[in-house]
Amino acid sequence: MLIVVAMLTILTSIGVTSYLLLGKTRAMTAAEITLNSMLRQARNSAMSERVPACVRILKDAQDRYYVNLFVRQPVSTWHFEEVVGNEFPGAFGQKAVARDATTDQPLTAPIVLAQGRYGDCPLFNGGFYLEVFIRKVGTTYLTPPALNLAEGVAMEAWVWPDTKDGTGQPLPDGAILPIVSRHAPGSTTAYCLYLLYVAQPPPGLFRIVSSVNVVDQSGPVLVRSSSLPILKPCVWTHVSGSYRSDESEVKLTMNGVILTPDQPQDTGTGVLVSNAAPVLIGKLDTNLFYGKLDEVMVAGYLSSEKQKFPPNVTVGLENVTADSSIYFDSYGRLDSSRHSAEPSVVLTVADRLRRKFVVNRSGEILTE
Repeated sequence: MLIVVAMLTILTSIGVTSYLLLGKTRAMTAAEITLNSMLRQARNSAMSERVPACVRILKDAQDRYYVNLFVRQPVSTWHFEEVVGNEFPGAFGQKAVARDATTDQPLTAPIVLAQGRYGDCPLFNGGFYLEVFIRKVGTTYLTPPALNLAEGVAMEAWVWPDTKDGTGQPLPDGAILPIVSRHAPGSTTAYCLYLLYVAQPPPGLFRIVSSVNVVDQSGPVLVRSSSLPILKPCVWTHVSGSYRSDESEVKLTMNGVILTPDQPQDTGTGVLVSNAAPVLIGKLDTNLFYGKLDEVMVAGYLSSEKQKFPPNVTVGLENVTADSSIYFDSYGRLDSSRHSAEPSVVLTVADRLRRKFVVNRSGEILTE
């Protein structure tokens, strides 16, 4: 009888152990599928859309790990290769109408074109600016809904700024040359990117400035970043400003290099303010751009839902960025500007099951 009881005890113990192991195995499998899927989606998105993407792994308030995907999706793109009357056709069925800088009415004078960074581009001489629209209803130009951004924004362009206005007079120190803006006079700016002129020493240089307004518990908060005066006039230079709702600062780049702000930034975290103002190219308030703009682009950041790992899964991170992310560049490779070494994610269940994911320099996802 004792032998039978002992055998039953042993079998029960084996059964419980097998059941627990099966539960751990299922947890590991679920975590592997979730992580692998997110990493591959980010890489595929980067390669197909030719825009960066990232996967972020964090803990929630209950100390449970989750992963979500951030991708950048272009929503307005301008090559300026064709002009029809006072309008430029753009991507996504959008158009940009030239408006008289004095009357704000559709421009009647011919648009002056010049040699752009690629092909032709408009020559901004202070006489006009561009308003992005999707269609006209009577005399009203409707802003594309795709430009109602919330999770974040990225603005970029090739710029050739002049140091003289349309009459040939030198620009004053502190002159603002807007690139892209969504702002209505007397209201809060949703987002903008512009150059700030520093006249001395001649011929002067430009700062790159970008700002957004985000919503937190106290209301709209300005988030702004400004570079050192490093951009030369009358030379083609690529600039960008970007903000994501899960971060606290605006990032600036020049010719693909991330810039360090010249002073403490205005920081804040939240979604962009809602703004019904039109999106303008070459104007902000009463300020106008002087020079040439080409390949102007506005993109929005899209965040996937947070995918939680099973509660018994722990995560170890190596060589990820400070925000616990793995970044892919616009070719689907590991973003070398953010990662000095190949990042890895180690999944562990109860110290018994372990699986390691590594993203190599080519962006391939390897498992160990």
